[in-house]
Amino acid sequence: MPAPASAAKIESLRARVAEIREHAQELFQQGANGLQTATVLADGLRQFAVDVWMEALQSAGSPEIVSRLEQYSAVVAVGGTGRGELAPYSDLDLLFLYQPSVQADFMRAARAATQDLWDSGLKLGESKRTLRDSIAFAIAEPQFATSLIEARWLWGSQELVERLQRKFERSVIRKRRSAFIETACVGNRQDERTKFGGAVQQLEPDVKSSWGGLRDLHLLRWVGFAFFGSRDIDSLRLRGELSREDARSLIEAQEYLTKIRIDLHFAAGKAHDRLTRDEQLRIATERGVERTPAQSPVELFMQEYFRHTTAVADIVSRFIARHRQPPWWRRFYDLLMMRRQDGCFLVGAGRLTVARSQQDTVCSDFLLVLRLFETAARQHLEISPRVLEHIRLASPNFSRAIMAEHSRVFLSILDQRGSLGKTLRAMFSTGVLEVLLPEFTRIRNLTQFNQYHHYTVDEHTFQAVERAEAFENASGPIHAAYRGTNIKWLLHLTVLLHDIGKGQVEDHCLVGERIAETVAIRFGLTEPHRKLLMFLVRWHLEMADVALRRDTSDQRCLSKFTHLVGSPEWLTILYLLTVADISAVGPDIWNDWKAGLLNDLYDRSMLLLSGKMPGFLEQERMRVARDHAAVTLAPPQATQAERVQLVTWLNQHLLEFPAHYLAGTSVERITADLDIIRRLQPGEIIVEGNFDPGTDTVDYRIVTDRQHAVGCFHRIAGTLTSQRLEILSAQICTTQDGTVVDVFRVRDDDFAGPVPPDRIAAIGQAIRRVLRQEIKVDELFQRSKRFRWQSPKPPASGLPNRVSIDNDSSNRATILGIFAHDRPGLLYTVSRAIYRLELSIDLAIIATHLDQIHDVFYVTDRAGQKLTDEARLASIQLELTSTLAEFDATGHQRFIG
Repeated sequence: MPAPASAAKIESLRARVAEIREHAQELFQQGANGLQTATVLADGLRQFAVDVWMEALQSAGSPEIVSRLEQYSAVVAVGGTGRGELAPYSDLDLLFLYQPSVQADFMRAARAATQDLWDSGLKLGESKRTLRDSIAFAIAEPQFATSLIEARWLWGSQELVERLQRKFERSVIRKRRSAFIETACVGNRQDERTKFGGAVQQLEPDVKSSWGGLRDLHLLRWVGFAFFGSRDIDSLRLRGELSREDARSLIEAQEYLTKIRIDLHFAAGKAHDRLTRDEQLRIATERGVERTPAQSPVELFMQEYFRHTTAVADIVSRFIARHRQPPWWRRFYDLLMMRRQDGCFLVGAGRLTVARSQQDTVCSDFLLVLRLFETAARQHLEISPRVLEHIRLASPNFSRAIMAEHSRVFLSILDQRGSLGKTLRAMFSTGVLEVLLPEFTRIRNLTQFNQYHHYTVDEHTFQAVERAEAFENASGPIHAAYRGTNIKWLLHLTVLLHDIGKGQVEDHCLVGERIAETVAIRFGLTEPHRKLLMFLVRWHLEMADVALRRDTSDQRCLSKFTHLVGSPEWLTILYLLTVADISAVGPDIWNDWKAGLLNDLYDRSMLLLSGKMPGFLEQERMRVARDHAAVTLAPPQATQAERVQLVTWLNQHLLEFPAHYLAGTSVERITADLDIIRRLQPGEIIVEGNFDPGTDTVDYRIVTDRQHAVGCFHRIAGTLTSQRLEILSAQICTTQDGTVVDVFRVRDDDFAGPVPPDRIAAIGQAIRRVLRQEIKVDELFQRSKRFRWQSPKPPASGLPNRVSIDNDSSNRATILGIFAHDRPGLLYTVSRAIYRLELSIDLAIIATHLDQIHDVFYVTDRAGQKLTDEARLASIQLELTSTLAEFDATGHQRFIG
């Protein structure tokens, strides 16, 4: 071991290092660029290392020993030190190379030199090896292997260093090229990228090691050297391996990133490669970046930063993808498995490509390019890098006029799952996505300078798409909601557009809404889908805001939110969009707490908007109801055959009921209803009335068969209203065989306490008479004129009337949503209007919240078919809206006087 250095020597060594750094900093502050400064630092520190080595040789012994060392050993700069690109506080990477014959003397000098270098305050990356050891270690250790590519002689035997370089190229590169590229270069770099953030646009990037950073430029050198013996960008350009445009982009990025890294080191006074938010603010200020009305200086600075890193990541990835070659046997197998598809595509072994003879034809035809991406998304294939490169070069020449077939194929791409995010990223990198969505250009590399977002807007958007398509394989309510929507393509399009309005002065939700309308028109979306797309982009933050910041148990809050959303399908898509958006903000942002709050809001709102509870426990609910009914309804003396017959009957009739009935009705009540249905005679009408002292309300339950089903809902509602009953809620369902089970909860203000049985019986008799058409509802109203009803109070919520139409949530019915102020006679008026529009109500959920009613009607035409004609749907919406307006104006008066 060398003797400890004196304090004076250590101080001298550190002063010399400080002098090198101060000289470089002075040049930097005077305007030297990043690469010039890095070269000055590298030259100075390499010379310092040689000087220290020469001083250490004095301990090696006689001049003869020093001469032998100079002949049979060498000091070699490797890694960044050999490359000549050092930041102020970079590691000093050295290889002390020797032949075994001088090992003892060489090791004594090397130990002394390394001790002095450590004492100088430098962080040293060094090893002491023979030529054979160096080659063996390079084969075993990827980082050492890549550092040897940059080997540069500093002192000693140049012939020994040249032998090292020749043997390294022969034994590590040429003989093991595939393993070297895949493991030492690409694999090792991929691990490093993951460690420092897996996305190019992580908002606090590591300038050296994050994706698109300086290390990717080093990766290009290593792979270029392995393939062509060329380590620099210009050499690769001259060989034709890089285009002039790509080479220029890389050179600009290298300078830009090097300058920032040097700035970070000098500012911190230590090795510091992370571009933190504080450093972003400092650099943007020092560079005098001027704000725009829409973006702050730091956001503009970081957008420029990500423009460079994205270019680096893209160019290097393309370069490597073009030159990576699978083993010969794999290429032979792929050739055997290759099949032709759609006339011009070749598919095989997970890869999609185009025959070289047809490459120019395919890549210059925008429709064929879109079909290529569609095939890749549908079959989860990787598109050949060669083909992607040709598409990238051709895309600036594509016409921006979008034809109907272009739209159809793009929407088909958006309907895929499993590879959608990857496909859209490929479309983005080649410029194809911006042909379809030129608005996407404005969010490329766009930053949001806050503590919440971790990625640029474009990266966040693609991550959100990937989160959304992953719902296919999720569990619980998210999976059930995703599986239940019939318009997944619209969800994916919405996710793609939800932040498209960012980077403008105006609220990005409002800007995005207008862009969404333009996009909907461009792609020929139907009017309902256009409105839904605009709504989702406009209100994509609302559900998270309500769930995470407000009391969703407050009926006023819940009523306002459901009034805004309006339909089950809109709610489901908004819920999925919200989850995708939050979970794509950054690592660990989505958590169980947020999931619970959003799920609760979704469940509460879905119950109001559709009367349905979430469906993922529906089968279990049906089983429990069947088992309870089988035990309860079977007589004690029933035979086994009779019990089997009963279970068969129960299974059949439970399947007849809609899902909301099974989910929202107790098993005891289901059993009682099944018992009534089992005993029901043709044409019979059963009316049960039960007073609930806890709420001072009466539940009227009406069960009848299809003979009285047509128009029964508005007749029952009218009957109850004519008897001065305030309908608080109603739930009707019609089984598939036409059996009606309707439940109305009412308040009877004619009685201060319990409602007498004779009053309940009279109401039941009135309902039966109306359904049998022995008396008309209008006659009942006339008879009630002698009673004076209390006039309703002015509305408190201030929410406007609204009629929504949802034609996506149900495969068998169209869903009408009615939002209005609660007044006597409203339900009767609306349901009668629906009847007069020649619609049948299969399911209705009626609810009152404060002074707002939210009525949901599942309707079909009189033939039982779902409504599909857009003109008729528009007419229905207009007629019901007019009915509400007329009712508010004067129509309600006939029910209160």
